[in-house]
Amino acid sequence: MGQDFETQIQQRRNSLTGILQEMERILAAFGAASARHAASWIEAQVTKAVEHEHAVTSKLTDEQLKAMKQEVTAAKTGVQATIDAELGKDSLWWHKQNPLPAVNEYPSAEDPWRYKLYGARESDTIGKALRFAFGRIALVLEKYGYLKSQEKNRQGQFEWRERDASYSRTDTRPYYPWNLEWSGEMRQSLEQYAIKQADAGRLLREIGGIEEEKRRFEAQQRWSSV
Repeated sequence: MGQDFETQIQQRRNSLTGILQEMERILAAFGAASARHAASWIEAQVTKAVEHEHAVTSKLTDEQLKAMKQEVTAAKTGVQATIDAELGKDSLWWHKQNPLPAVNEYPSAEDPWRYKLYGARESDTIGKALRFAFGRIALVLEKYGYLKSQEKNRQGQFEWRERDASYSRTDTRPYYPWNLEWSGEMRQSLEQYAIKQADAGRLLREIGGIEEEKRRFEAQQRWSSV
């Protein structure tokens, strides 16, 4: 009977390992989907700025516009590395914690829906990481006059930096502060992650239950043997 407990536990631990590996693959897919979306999003944002801020565009020489276009291309090419850096923080992801916490205890009471999406609502913490990654194109837009690097631009919009409720800066890094729409690929990947997290949490509860049953059985066996 005691050996049977160990077999049941090991079977579930093997299944859990498989799920954690799947979660890592899903995370990689989410990062790749985010980078693809970011590249097209950057192109759209720059094109919009060039067209809508035509007064700025008219003041730039052809050489400046060519240089800007090269910098935009470089930003699109390098966006995967930026995404990886922002999303690569272990603290963002349940499956990277050691030991694995109970699903209902992670991330925290203040962030209970990290991997769940409802309608157009994005995950706050992961969305914030993406806003830092997507927002890096602000450095190019600021350089060529399409965004102000201090306070407000002429339309009264604040610069692309993170701010608190009183509009005070909380971080000096570029940060996209407006509504950031996710692609279908991104949403699907995070939804898959949430499903796997639930599956892993069920296995953790089963392992805990079997371990408790094993301890009770061993206690009963000792009591019977004395």
